[in-house]
Parts: sequence; C-alpha cells; structure tokens
Amino acid sequence: YHAWRSADMKTWRHLGKVASSHWVTTAEYADGRIFLYYDEPNDQDPHLLVGENVEGELQWTDHGKVLADPSHGSDAGVIRTREGDFHLFYEDWTPLNAREHSWDSPLAGHASSPDGITGFRPHEFPFPIDDRTTPTERFGTYDHSSRDQPLVYRIHEGEQDAYGDYTAIQVGDRCYLFCDYDPHGEPMRVGCWWSDSVFTPFTWSG
Repeated sequence: YHAWRSADMKTWRHLGKVASSHWVTTAEYADGRIFLYYDEPNDQDPHLLVGENVEGELQWTDHGKVLADPSHGSDAGVIRTREGDFHLFYEDWTPLNAREHSWDSPLAGHASSPDGITGFRPHEFPFPIDDRTTPTERFGTYDHSSRDQPLVYRIHEGEQDAYGDYTAIQVGDRCYLFCDYDPHGEPMRVGCWWSDSVFTPFTWSG
C-alpha cells in the first residue's frame, strides 16, 4: 500500500510504501495523524498503522490488532464523526460460509473508540446491518487462512445476500455505508446503506 500527498489536490508527491500488508481497508485523519487500518490476514482481524510527523517524513507506528472479533470477519470501514470518536464497521461471518459469498456477509458489526486505537469492542452497538434469513440449530465449518481453523458458522434457511468491504462517510447528520453487494445468484455490484445516526440500524438504499 502506497501513499501520496498534495497541498492543492492537483500536484501529488509520492511518499512510497507505507504498509507491508496488501490488505489496507480504510484510512482516517485526526489531530495531525494518519490512521491506516489493514487486515491481517486478508479479510480478517483489523490492524492499525498510525502515521506521525505528517509535515515531514512520515513515521509509522504499528499498533497491531485493534478488534478481536470472534466471527473473524473484517474488511472494515472506519469513520471519525464530528464528535471525535472513531466508529468501525465490519463484516460478521457468523451467519454463513463467507467463502461461498465473496467473503461478505448479511450481518455487520459496529465498534467504537475514542482515539481510533484502543477500546474497540465487538458488537458494542446493535447490528448496523442485519439481512439474515432464518437461523437453524445446525452449524458448519470452512477454512480461510492458516490461522483460526476451522471457522464456524450457523446455517440459515433461505438464500442470503451479502455485503462488505465497507466505506463509511458522513454528510451533514446522515451516515452512509458503501459496500460490496453480493446478491445470491447474481453478479456483485456496489450497494449503499444509510442512517441518520451512527448508533442506529442502517436502511438499505439500493
């Protein structure tokens, strides 16, 4: 993952490689620092690099894993709201075999942090997205990477659509989650969810 810098949004200077991971998912800027969230391994376990000294040569501190989600899904999007808190939206893989749904999910989790580094707790708030079908008492397993194997999920009745790889923005008081939209039996496309509060469930926009 590489970074570029501009003072006028027209002329850009290459800062070089800033993360050895290939799986950067989102970035934020706060109080003179750059927050670069990445997955390790791909699709799992949000980690964080913080860039200091943005007026000169960037110096990066790797804070490691910032969210220990038991479902193992990630592809997180992070937004810093006007109140100053960081809100992280991530895929929750508990209701399906994510391998068969483009590594996306009908369920999203939401955690927050006052500083973007510490305090992220899985499912701290109600599910921002919940498009699950009917759960059963049966469970299945699947593999994803060399760690945390196998992954366990609850089998649901009925085909499920899946969403993920979130990008979060705020316009006025309204928050938006742009995402993968992986409808069952159809090609993937881009989807959008919205809410007038970051703390309440989001509404499907299309």
